[in-house]
Amino acid sequence: VGLALAVSTRTLYGSFRTHKRFIIEVDSVREGSPAHVSGKIARGDVLLSVRGEGNKVAFAVENKLREAKERILGPEGSSVVLRFTREDTMKKFADQSFEVVLTRAPAPAGSPSALREPREQGRVQGKVEAGDVVVGIDGTHMDSISREHLQGLFVGEEGTSVEAKVRKPSGYTATVGLPRLPTPMHMDAIGTLLFPQNKQPNEGQQRSAGQQQRLSGQQPNGGQQGQQQRSAGQQDVRGSQEG
Repeated sequence: VGLALAVSTRTLYGSFRTHKRFIIEVDSVREGSPAHVSGKIARGDVLLSVRGEGNKVAFAVENKLREAKERILGPEGSSVVLRFTREDTMKKFADQSFEVVLTRAPAPAGSPSALREPREQGRVQGKVEAGDVVVGIDGTHMDSISREHLQGLFVGEEGTSVEAKVRKPSGYTATVGLPRLPTPMHMDAIGTLLFPQNKQPNEGQQRSAGQQQRLSGQQPNGGQQGQQQRSAGQQDVRGSQEG
């Protein structure tokens, strides 16, 4: 069906704790394959289950890579139903999943194996890049981090780092090591590390902008406009009284 799968890890965030789970994720989608033509599967999607079309019971793949492959393969022209998720919270991980029905087709001659070696550490990158959405820092979900907590996470012995989880625009997650300093870092400097500027914000980038405004104490644009309108109204009132 045109999918290369790999065993990796995913950190799921809850209200009071985090959980590290071994998962099977999409490592690549072969161009022109049934998976690619569907337009619904992206690199980094987590495979939850496999079932034959018409079957009510699905096989939960967990991190069983070879068993998953055996169930995905089948006679040419037959269909297979794959269930994926892109969520990173315990509540939504399975609840907000989606199914894709694919028609099996023969793989082109010389195509690489659909299996990849396990990667327990996941993807690592050197910095938060434009388009990334910071999901959590040191095991704490971003929505639960206050300004004071965030500043405290970046204080530590020189040469150490905090671990940030980011979601890429294509859907998969990566880990970024960000440096700590012995003294508290200014929020503007932390914001530069976590929220690089984006000239054309997409939905994920808008979410990053909202997080940045919340942590920096800034008001959304709508609040600033409201303040400007109230100020203008007060000036009009003063002007009419003076007249």
